[in-house]
Amino acid sequence: MPASIFESARLTYRGFEKSDHDEMFEMLSDPEVQLGVMTDGVLPRSEAFKEGMEHWAPKSAFFTVVLEKETGRWVGSASIRIHVAKDRDGEAGITLKCECWGKGYGTEVMRWLVDQGFRTLNLHRVSLGVFGSNPRAIAVYKKIGFIEEGRKRKSTFIQGKWEDFISMGILDEEYWAGQEKNKGFVGDK
Repeated sequence: MPASIFESARLTYRGFEKSDHDEMFEMLSDPEVQLGVMTDGVLPRSEAFKEGMEHWAPKSAFFTVVLEKETGRWVGSASIRIHVAKDRDGEAGITLKCECWGKGYGTEVMRWLVDQGFRTLNLHRVSLGVFGSNPRAIAVYKKIGFIEEGRKRKSTFIQGKWEDFISMGILDEEYWAGQEKNKGFVGDK
């Protein structure tokens, strides 16, 4: 396994490599994962989709692969995209393999990602979007300090039903106030 530059309690983070394509494609071909992250619904993913994944990392301020520290096992990915540099608003995204759900990895990854956004990228805010049918993800985001900022009711049609799309965000002053209150890195809590 290549040397990792970044770590949290149980995970390591490194840049996306061509060798990660198969793991990423497998993860994003899983119907359960697709329900949480794909706006086009649950579909078989093609070789063209796999080739298109190569362009995701360069469009992000950073795009990282998440691995278990002890085993080196592939857990998922995390990224921040900045659409308008002057606004210092980073759009966060994480995707985890199904077998890694329910272990606290989502919370750990999101805490690390938000910390990177404010400490390393000097963002003013970190934003994200989540489907209303994903209460576990919403609970994680709220635990970290994200606030619901808006809801597009029944805006996305997935698997035969309409889904609400919820916009959430955390501002730098909210993050730093939480740091002061907790007297430490939120990834340690």
